[in-house]
Amino acid sequence: MFENLDATGQGTEEELRREMSRQIATGRRNKGRFVMSLGSLVTSGTPVGKVKLYCELVHELGRYG
Repeated sequence: MFENLDATGQGTEEELRREMSRQIATGRRNKGRFVMSLGSLVTSGTPVGKVKLYCELVHELGRYG
């Protein structure tokens, strides 16, 4: 299963967290076969902080237990 997120850095941290949580939960229902990725290239206008947050949330929310 593949899910993508907007790579332009739009939205708040809470919106990103909520959507990533939803997508990861969907992946877990698919027997854990799940790839989280950005839906497009990270453009030059994307805030570096958003990319860092994305990576941190993947690690945090993707943990079992």
